[in-house]
Amino acid sequence: MNLFNILENIISFDDEYSSNLISQFEQTYELQQVVYWLTSNTPLIRIVNKALHEQDINMLFTLCFLLVNIYTQLIKHQADSLNAFSSIICFFNGFLFTSTNIPQVMSNMKCNNQFEIVLIDLRAIYRSGVASFAFLRDINSNINKKIDQEVIFMCYSIFQIGSLVFKNSIWTLELTLISDADVQELLAMKPQLKRSHNLCMIGDLLIYCEKSDKAMIYYQCLLNALPE
Repeated sequence: MNLFNILENIISFDDEYSSNLISQFEQTYELQQVVYWLTSNTPLIRIVNKALHEQDINMLFTLCFLLVNIYTQLIKHQADSLNAFSSIICFFNGFLFTSTNIPQVMSNMKCNNQFEIVLIDLRAIYRSGVASFAFLRDINSNINKKIDQEVIFMCYSIFQIGSLVFKNSIWTLELTLISDADVQELLAMKPQLKRSHNLCMIGDLLIYCEKSDKAMIYYQCLLNALPE
């Protein structure tokens, strides 16, 4: 089942907007437009992020072309840095959108007596092994001016948690983009992956991570992808 069939099953055709959206995507989608589809408030981005967060192997196979296109655009327009640098690591399964326009971010904050406001200060310098990131405006010059200072990080970015400071009634948490080489368990797996051209290796790693159910789904997807 391809992406268009899935969208048709998920999105109700009683909604004229959604119906037109599917037709537009099928007729006009191309590599250069991937950021437009990723940043538009459409069901597509919600489907992508849901699949990433839930690690839905079947859906990720279907979305593979989209993820590859996003990665290709990020590599092409890779930013060198956002800012120039504790011990806890956090992963973002989905795509991470951030902004370099701090005043705008602050103005959009809404006070809530039930929760504390936390501003996340990302420090990212590009080097080998870290997740790719790029300004939206560099990927698509026609991007909405309201988000032209936004930065997108590739899914599964790894960050090291730094200081947490309370100032002017706002908590600021510092996160630093790191490489998979900085995480010992991932570092140990990487040489094995590089030496092997066996696609079953990913399934083997899922089993190693005690996710045998996802491994079985992955193996089945491989079988389904084989030519008849």
